Amino acid sequence: MRINPSNIKEIMGKYENAIDTKKACAAKSSAGKSDEVELSADAKFFLKAVKIAKEVDDIMAKRISELRESIAKGTYELKDAEIAEKIIHGSTANKK
Repeated sequence: MRINPSNIKEIMGKYENAIDTKKACAAKSSAGKSDEVELSADAKFFLKAVKIAKEVDDIMAKRISELRESIAKGTYELKDAEIAEKIIHGSTANKK
């Protein structure tokens, strides 16, 4: 399954529904026989990874918003030395 920002909510919903189903089954089990749903370790890991990816996406959106605002205000400053260093480092890294 490919994960991208457009389908994170859908994926999160499916895993959260599975967790809700497990809780509902646990509540019914006290009344007698019932089905049981258990997420694998991989599924739990995946759910955690998706939540972290969503948080990172929110952080990046905030940073982009701050950059756009500073550019619009004319307060964004470029650091020539850092840019030159990254250009030089990037060109030598590509030759390896």
